[in-house]
Amino acid sequence: MVLILYIESGSGSLTLARNIQLALTQDGIESRLLSLHDILPEWLNEALFGNYQRWCNDNKTWFEWIFRSRWFYPGLYTFLPLIIRLKNKGKRLEAPSAFSRAEAVVACSFFCGWFSNYLQKNSSHPRPVYGVLGDYTVSPGWDLPLERLFIPMAFESPVFRAIRRKGGKITASGIPASLNQVHDAGEKGCVMFSGGGWGLHLSSTSIESLLGLPSVTTLIVLCGSNRALCEELNARFRDPISAGRLEVHPYTSEVQSLYARAEVVIAKAGGLTLTEAALCGKPLVISGYLPGHEEENLRVFLRHDAALYAENDSELVNAVQTLLSNPDRALTLKKHAAALVNQRAGAIVSLQIKKDIKHVDA
Repeated sequence: MVLILYIESGSGSLTLARNIQLALTQDGIESRLLSLHDILPEWLNEALFGNYQRWCNDNKTWFEWIFRSRWFYPGLYTFLPLIIRLKNKGKRLEAPSAFSRAEAVVACSFFCGWFSNYLQKNSSHPRPVYGVLGDYTVSPGWDLPLERLFIPMAFESPVFRAIRRKGGKITASGIPASLNQVHDAGEKGCVMFSGGGWGLHLSSTSIESLLGLPSVTTLIVLCGSNRALCEELNARFRDPISAGRLEVHPYTSEVQSLYARAEVVIAKAGGLTLTEAALCGKPLVISGYLPGHEEENLRVFLRHDAALYAENDSELVNAVQTLLSNPDRALTLKKHAAALVNQRAGAIVSLQIKKDIKHVDA
């Protein structure tokens, strides 16, 4: 059994975990999903993830220096075991029973990778730990002992060199996504506006500006798990919703059909969201990013002319109007974005793990 560990920080890590599980299942490999939040004490969840989510939802910017600091993750990983022992009355965290039965662990974030190594240090059954990047860059937090790290594309990093020095391997697989390629151009004038798992960068003024464009016939807004925002938008925009010009959706598993309808996709720079839009062949407008990894996702797509970036509502309206009125520009973005993704990423990850497990059994 392969244990797939994810964190409930946005929807990216869970979606990535589900995509990997689907690929493993198709290869006949038994797997189990496990949330890191379910095996960490409440105080540790709050310290590592709770504040971060509040800062992101409140659009705080002062904490950005953490993600640009070279010493943050080395310092955190050095002191975290000591902090855990102090808070846990001198004891280590106990490994869940799923670890004792797992042949391998797949970590869908660097925190998952660190805790995988931490939990199995006292285990009599060492197992390989794999990492899968869900972004187009690598955080210093991935400087971990790993069997293999699967990355979105071939590029070099000091983190990769550190992993190799510890005996790990690097495989450029692409980011695993479960959406199928969409060859339909979508409904004329239909625009999808995604705020990711937390419904970030979706404002009433942005929605009003987009509805003011005559070329936008339907605006689909995805609020993710942000129920308060979903209720607020439903109450505020009753008239365009009743008229069929606006659709407001909470978290949905039917995102494939929404991508199929869209002629243009607006999204923040989450790695999985950008991958899904590129696989679905939709021209992208990036409306925002979280500091650190998502900022680099934006740079990668802009550097390859695979998306437009809108820093404010005026630029957002201009970008959408450009893509709706200029099919050649939209086609260029789609072609360049398609070159950054791999439809077979999940299969590559699964096949490599299957080979490794068979090698161990032999």
